Amino acid sequence: MAPLNTYLTAALLAAPAVMGGVIPQQTPPPASIVGGDDTSPFAYNWIAFAQYNGGQFCGGSMIAPNIYLTAAHCSPALIGIPVASTTVHTHRWDKSKTPSAEKGIVFSVSKVINHPQYSASLDKNDIAIWVLKQKSNFGSTLETVKYGNGAPTAGTKVKIAGWGLTEDGNDNSDANILQEATVPVVSQADCAKAYSASKITATNICAAFPQGGVDTCQGDSGGPLFVQTASGYSVEGVTSWGEGCAVKGKPGVYTKVEAYKSWIQGIISQNQA
Repeated sequence: MAPLNTYLTAALLAAPAVMGGVIPQQTPPPASIVGGDDTSPFAYNWIAFAQYNGGQFCGGSMIAPNIYLTAAHCSPALIGIPVASTTVHTHRWDKSKTPSAEKGIVFSVSKVINHPQYSASLDKNDIAIWVLKQKSNFGSTLETVKYGNGAPTAGTKVKIAGWGLTEDGNDNSDANILQEATVPVVSQADCAKAYSASKITATNICAAFPQGGVDTCQGDSGGPLFVQTASGYSVEGVTSWGEGCAVKGKPGVYTKVEAYKSWIQGIISQNQA
């Protein structure tokens, strides 16, 4: 996946009805889902997306009533857009429709908190919390999701979801309807072989089929890698980066939420509404 800074800036600033993009600084993170399927309507109402000037630019998860979990590289300041003009949308399925048509919930962004050791050049600690303030509720009950309850082991099937690109390299292939796919977790050792030992650490989860074909892509950044538990869903990864989308031998790389759970909980305790 080539750097997306230019794509993102042009898309967000030029057209009010643009598609999703991701915001990487160096290695571009995966965005929309390649090889996925439409989700059932409103199946995952805790999955959210960030928007500026009518364009969706990253995904995320509502982990508390006013707390949005996403990737640090999705932070508005890093792509030169004002936080004050950024909104977060949840209880959405088809982003071509208006929030009111889907009884969506829209938030303004009060604060963006990147992990203090985030490194764009090294793709390290790519995780952030946005503190939100509800702006509009068109008739829905806010839903949240559990997080960081145990990273899935190699071979475990996990779900990924987003509104990003559905074709690698095709900026016009963003999905209007939320996409989902199931992929197996790749071992840290195998993922390190695909990239390098210095790039893949214990704070990452990698996921892909050996033959490729299914992956997150531009626009999916910040969105969830999640599992189903006896008590519902749990977000275990945050979409971070990868080389291309759905490329054979190049797994998608996710930030392991469990590794940052105490940091997340500390922020929530200080900022939860």
